[in-house]
Amino acid sequence: MRMLVAAMAGLMLAIAPPALGQANALSEDKSTVLACIEGMQTDEDWGICLGLMFAPCAGEEVGSEGHVACLRSERENWRTVFDQQYLVAIDRLTPNGATELASLIGQWTGYVGNKCNQVAQEKEGGQADAAQYGCEISEIVGVSAELNACLEGLSTAPYCQIQD
Repeated sequence: MRMLVAAMAGLMLAIAPPALGQANALSEDKSTVLACIEGMQTDEDWGICLGLMFAPCAGEEVGSEGHVACLRSERENWRTVFDQQYLVAIDRLTPNGATELASLIGQWTGYVGNKCNQVAQEKEGGQADAAQYGCEISEIVGVSAELNACLEGLSTAPYCQIQD
């Protein structure tokens, strides 16, 4: 059993993307989620990535006070990851790429607000809060994975023009 756990840990470390630099190093769990998102190819992969993404809150009853507090904390943690990646990307992109990325993120922010508000309106009480935070987390993780791919030189997005 220990051999299996050690092998799985080694596998997760092997597929985790490299850190963005000492100041912006990602935690192992966040790196694993980003690697999962970047490597998705099927709907089944999405389910696995969601499981990893929401694992920190899995022990809480959905919609409970503890669950909502956990999701709120995870949203802030992911927002920190996104903010760090965004700042590194803006610094490393060409002026045109940085301008395009800033514009896209501005549009994305409005989109996420509207989308996640609609998701939350379909629920009540703690369920609504959990739906709001869960939606926001998945959106932030998706964009963070794209920024990570750009910084690793794996993105074909038009904004992703790294300076020489």
